[in-house]
Amino acid sequence: MNLKTPMMKISFLLLILLSSLLCQAQDLPMSVDIIRFPAANGATQFDINFIIPYSSLQFKEANNLFVSDVLLDLSLSKKDTLAYNDMMTFKIAVTTEPDTHSNAKGYLDKLSFTVDKPDFVVTLDFLDTASGNSFYLEKELGLLGEDEQVGDIEVSSMVIPATSKYLEKFQRDGYIFKVEPSHVIDAEESDNFYLYLDAKADYPLLKHKLQIFKDDKLVKDWKLKQEKSKAFKLAIGNLKKGYYDIKLVGMKQNIVAESFIVIKREKREIANVFTDLDSELSLLRYFSTGNKLKRWKKLDTDDARRLFATKFWGQKASMKGMKLDEYINFLRTRVAEATEYDYKFKKGWLTNQGRISILHGEPDEIITGETTAESTMYVRKNYEIWKYEGNNRASYLFLDIQMNGNYRLIHSVNDENEVSDSNWPDYMGEDFDTSLLE
Repeated sequence: MNLKTPMMKISFLLLILLSSLLCQAQDLPMSVDIIRFPAANGATQFDINFIIPYSSLQFKEANNLFVSDVLLDLSLSKKDTLAYNDMMTFKIAVTTEPDTHSNAKGYLDKLSFTVDKPDFVVTLDFLDTASGNSFYLEKELGLLGEDEQVGDIEVSSMVIPATSKYLEKFQRDGYIFKVEPSHVIDAEESDNFYLYLDAKADYPLLKHKLQIFKDDKLVKDWKLKQEKSKAFKLAIGNLKKGYYDIKLVGMKQNIVAESFIVIKREKREIANVFTDLDSELSLLRYFSTGNKLKRWKKLDTDDARRLFATKFWGQKASMKGMKLDEYINFLRTRVAEATEYDYKFKKGWLTNQGRISILHGEPDEIITGETTAESTMYVRKNYEIWKYEGNNRASYLFLDIQMNGNYRLIHSVNDENEVSDSNWPDYMGEDFDTSLLE
């Protein structure tokens, strides 16, 4: 959505998760961070990043979702004269009831606008319609002066290349930024943090350096290097938990911009299904699609891998509305039950049938039969069809191809995560009744 007035242009960006600066003690706990960047013709761009923790909101259950409506009354005024006003509604939805109580997750959003005249005041008035709780912030918008060559420092926990138009509204310079308005960086979630800097044209930003202080003592000193994203990647490394001041220092040792970060380090509960990490990874692959497990290969310690698995299972537990320990016991039970499919030296949970039983449980119906002789060189082979009433009424066709009791999944219906063998009709024969799969 874009709104234009003679003096401003507003675009709205939607995100997901936790963070924020300028937290105020009001009855709708949330965080707001206002960042200034240089714009064309001497104007200043303002980005207002904000997050509302889910635990701050009151949700109502509707259509298998938990929904909350937040109203924002935004206005710009100058010398007590209203120049712009808009009322916005943010519909916030989560899929599981435990998420509605989460402090670690929240609704993250961004408002962006450009101002070319001084002395404007922005007013933000948020209202949770269900609870009546509100958050109010009024702040003067100071334009970047002629002698201010660099904008404010924006903190992000992740910056990744934008390979498509997905999340296009969150992109800047061809990169997707996960901003952290709270400036809180969880060392268990991120190995690095990023500081985004933007300067006026031809300003020698790379001749500056970043310094980080804790308790007025210099603990890190970086020389800026060329970055396509303009976001400077800094390793958390051995930074201890706590508050750090950040200073951008110019060529004359003058402070050009300042900000802060808070490093959060909390020892996490480790909850894995297996003690053996190779087995844990094999089980993770059952539940992961796409590139979610790429990070596993980059982890260099067993403790880091165990923590990765714990976080993964924690997300799955939340989606099922279960506690982490309950979900781990649930998985262990399904792995144990899969011993029914043990085959020679291969454990049952590693077979195709074991995998499907772990993912979906016992089928609602099992159809057994034999292939036609013509399809298998005059040797009939046993098959099983597993059918589920839930799970989009999925069905799975297993065939004992080698006639040794190890059934292989050759075809599935209504499960886009499974890949069928293109030759499965040849295995089954011309007389196979495909309606059995419906």
